[in-house]
Amino acid sequence: MKKLVLVLSITLFLGTSTTLYAETTNENEVFIETEEKNIATNEENITKESEEEGNKIEGNVDEQSKEQDVKRELVESKDKDVSDGEEKTSLQTMQISSSLTADKLYEQAKNERSATSKVKLFEQGYQQYPNDDRFEHGLQDSVLNLLDWASKKQNNGKYEIAKDRYQTILGTNGVKSDIVELTKKYLEQANTLNKIPLQSNLENKIQQETTVSGIFDAYLEAYKWYPYDDQIINGFFKSQKALFNWAKNQHDQARYDTAESRYNKLLAAPIINNEIEDQVKQRLADTQSGKRPSDVIYDMAKQEKTVTGKVRLNVEGLEFYPDDIRFQRGLQTSVENLLNWASNKQNNSHFGTAIDRYLFILEIEGISSELQMKTEKFLQLAENEKFIPKADDLYDRARKQTTASGLMDSYQEAYVWYPEDSRIVKGFLASQENLFDWAKNKHDQGDYSTALTRYEKILNASLVNDNIINQVKQRLDDAKAGKRSSDVIYKAAKNASTASGILDLYLEGYKFYPNDQRFVNGVQEGADGLYEWATNQHNKSNFAVATARYLKLLEVPNISDKLRNKITLQLSYAEGNKSIPTPSQMIENALNQNILSQKLEVLVRAYYYFDESNTAIEVAINDVISSYLSWATGKQNEGEYQTAIARYEKILEKPAVGDKYIREAETKLKYAKENKKIPTANEMLHYAEQQTTASGILNAYLEALAFYPENDQIIEGVTYGASNLLSWATSQHNSDNYTTAIDRYEILLKVPRLDKMLLKEIEIKLAYAKKSNKIPSADYLLKEAEAKTTASGIFDAYEAGAILYPNDSRINAGVNSSALNLYSWATAQHEARKFDVAIRRYNKITASPFVSDDIKDMAKENKSLAKQSKVPESTVKIFLDPGHGGSDPGGSGYGLEEKKVVLKIANYTKNYLEKNYQGVEVKLSRSVDTFVGLEARSQLANNWRADYFVSFHTNAFDGKASGFESYIHNGNISSLTKNLQKEIHTYLVGEMGFKDRGMKQANFNVLRNTNMPAILMEYLFIDNKSENKLLSSEAYLKKIGETTAKAVASSFHLVSK
Repeated sequence: MKKLVLVLSITLFLGTSTTLYAETTNENEVFIETEEKNIATNEENITKESEEEGNKIEGNVDEQSKEQDVKRELVESKDKDVSDGEEKTSLQTMQISSSLTADKLYEQAKNERSATSKVKLFEQGYQQYPNDDRFEHGLQDSVLNLLDWASKKQNNGKYEIAKDRYQTILGTNGVKSDIVELTKKYLEQANTLNKIPLQSNLENKIQQETTVSGIFDAYLEAYKWYPYDDQIINGFFKSQKALFNWAKNQHDQARYDTAESRYNKLLAAPIINNEIEDQVKQRLADTQSGKRPSDVIYDMAKQEKTVTGKVRLNVEGLEFYPDDIRFQRGLQTSVENLLNWASNKQNNSHFGTAIDRYLFILEIEGISSELQMKTEKFLQLAENEKFIPKADDLYDRARKQTTASGLMDSYQEAYVWYPEDSRIVKGFLASQENLFDWAKNKHDQGDYSTALTRYEKILNASLVNDNIINQVKQRLDDAKAGKRSSDVIYKAAKNASTASGILDLYLEGYKFYPNDQRFVNGVQEGADGLYEWATNQHNKSNFAVATARYLKLLEVPNISDKLRNKITLQLSYAEGNKSIPTPSQMIENALNQNILSQKLEVLVRAYYYFDESNTAIEVAINDVISSYLSWATGKQNEGEYQTAIARYEKILEKPAVGDKYIREAETKLKYAKENKKIPTANEMLHYAEQQTTASGILNAYLEALAFYPENDQIIEGVTYGASNLLSWATSQHNSDNYTTAIDRYEILLKVPRLDKMLLKEIEIKLAYAKKSNKIPSADYLLKEAEAKTTASGIFDAYEAGAILYPNDSRINAGVNSSALNLYSWATAQHEARKFDVAIRRYNKITASPFVSDDIKDMAKENKSLAKQSKVPESTVKIFLDPGHGGSDPGGSGYGLEEKKVVLKIANYTKNYLEKNYQGVEVKLSRSVDTFVGLEARSQLANNWRADYFVSFHTNAFDGKASGFESYIHNGNISSLTKNLQKEIHTYLVGEMGFKDRGMKQANFNVLRNTNMPAILMEYLFIDNKSENKLLSSEAYLKKIGETTAKAVASSFHLVSK
């Protein structure tokens, strides 16, 4: 007998040392010796050596599992005294744990090594804390571990121990029903002293099975004993899939009973694979109704060799899947094939076979009406033992037809017999298009009846051409209504040769197509044409003809009121056999009236008659208005206020009245309504001077202006009042009172006689106020101008800045530099013969009060050429740049400033070049003492497209240095730049006798940023006393300037005048 002795030493929490000696034989007898009498207490405190059924909860199965199995067997196979001790331990544990919190109780249960005690502790936690999921999960897991342990005892022949633990499980509250049922099953086996089938034996049995049903049954048996074993569950699921696949195959082969029994077997399993459960249920329902999957039926139909078999399968598919387009098409196709097969049999005298198939086809539901009709025709012929007409014969007969209707009729007959013959189908559809074209032609000619019958023939065809069906329907409706297509009517109108015919056609189009702009415009054009023709007849004294056309025109809908008034007037003349008067005759007729109001009415009629564009009539109207106002004013001053009111209101209703007369009439009307006479000019001036608010002052002067529009004092007062109100509005604007400022700005824009610049200032400020922006500073406007990218944009920005800040030298300099830039751009457009574009830019320059006269003169000169469609002559462009200027004096010495010296030299150079050479154009970066930025200087030259850039400077150092030097850029420069420097430098040194400091290179801004060859010259040292004296001499400066001009002329080979 093999023995194993295990010694366990455990230190209890009370400090008592207990040693257990366990000797296990193959009969599993256990002998326990102890130093303590209370075995149960020892058992409770044993840790690793205690009962460890619960190790599954904690996942503590390790590499010493065999030793632990022995320890569990040691404890669980003890005699009844040990069991009693366990119960006492459990009771003590329960008593201790009953007062614990959920967390402490859970920790105690989790750490409990006795499986039975662990179950009890989790049961207690489950009862005390029913909402704590930890106890519910712990209870199930601990019970399963105890059940597993007990089953092993049972299979080792220890039935009483196993039954005791099964009873413990069954007596535990909260255990899941499936665990309870499994426990009962194990208990039943233990009660009959039977072991539980070993998992390995069940797995061997599974391996021995060879059928899918046998494997499934074997797994089912294994699952009943081991429902929580993952390997068995996975195998069970796989066997279900295999059985399901086998059953589906039987199902697809229409073995419905076999498939149904297997589906039921699967659904009766205690658990079923979620992946197939719904499919199994659906398959079961399908077998019970004799239904197979659509794909199966479809594939079988495709593989079927006989036409009748294909029909039957498609019928089956359509029965169960009526919306499946495959079976819908498949049925039609297979029936057509069967019909063709049967017709061949018929034409080979096999009438019985053909009749059998025809009757079969006619019993099928879902075939097209065309197929049914064709089958019935074939059947009728077969029953009379007659052959079917051949497609070729019908096709040839149709092709021989010579009329559109005959062609379609023949193809209609052929199509009834052979709707699947592509030749016949194509010919049938083409014949419809042919007949439709013929009918449209009749329709467009106004033969509506003939067209209508052909449209109906097409629409009643067995097969209607999809390409034309909607058009035919529309044409049918149009023919019934006597309506032609819009394009046909419009084309006819464009081709019509008489004014009345054109108008009639446009009226026809407008009647049916009132939203077609061609007819809307055409009616007006046609009416204008007929009016012109009738007027011509009128002027030829054909009064009756003119009268008839005038009456016709007055019936035309939607003609303009202007034209209607003209026609009505001319009709009155024609009916009286009178010619149409000329404008001068109408004016003369008006002025011959005795009463002012009658004169005015006649003139107003003339004004409208001559399209509101006759200047002579407008002048005459305003002359009469002036007299009328004077007459009404007299009545007002005589106290006849109602008479005056009536005349003022009549004046305000009339067209072409000048603004000053409108203002005068409105103001006087206000006085008349208040029963007041018109004050004198002095009275009104005095009243205006007494006002204390800006608005009050302005309104008083405006009212005075209405009465006395030519009074200079009043005109000045209006400007004064407007300026005051603008200042007040500006202060409100800068105080964020935008609404108030906007209101005043808008009032000011309506004020007459204001200076254009003042109006521009108002417009600029109004734009800022509408955006809730304050009036920007001059610095901001400068930055804004520099940010612009177009020549016009830059100029506009600077001009706006000058309007707001007219005394800012920087802005004024920017205006001129940007004007030059714009001038250069306009000149480029001019040279490209874009005259209108150039003229608009020249006008912009010449209209600005801030641009210098010399720039304006250039713009005026070029504008004159552009108006004559001439371009400026080709010249050499020399750009002279006197350095510094304005706030930048440059170098200085002995009271002399560089900016003034170089400006004089540059002017002398310019004057000499222009006076003595032809083909040269000279421009200065500045002609006055103003500041121009470095970039602006280069940009001006670039925009002007100068040929050469010359920058004028004087030098300065330590008061001792002297001489002349020149500079070109030190970068990648052309040989031309170098040659020009050499020629000009050498010429100046030779002619002027300068001390030569050399030809140099540097990275100066103006040299770097110019696009053309450029030179910078340092004319002597202004801080050198002797050279300063020379530079102070006007004659010497003139000599330098003229010598520089000669040097440039020599280098550019300019021709003397």
